[in-house]
Amino acid sequence: MENSKLSAQPTFGGLLKQYRGEKNLTQQALADLSGLTQAEIARFEKGHQNPAWVTVHRIAKALGVTCEAFAAAAETEAAEARRPAQGTRKREAPAPKLKEKVKKTKKRGA
Repeated sequence: MENSKLSAQPTFGGLLKQYRGEKNLTQQALADLSGLTQAEIARFEKGHQNPAWVTVHRIAKALGVTCEAFAAAAETEAAEARRPAQGTRKREAPAPKLKEKVKKTKKRGA
């Protein structure tokens, strides 16, 4: 259920494609306007690469939108990147006895 909420959030690539479409620009035309390559634009739209903030600024300027238009998507993607992958378990803390053994070992070595 939680994952369906996340996928409803706009991604940088999705917004980039939307804004580019609204301006009737091809990937190559946007690349020419922003000083990037068509391959970079394609990677951004597919979510295979995240742009640096200076690149976001160049793209936003070429599209005639503000950087803030992309900011929410960038925050959403950053939060998702920090979230552990589905199916992975959180590492458990060592048992109390193990903690004591580690402390004793450290004291002996010090």
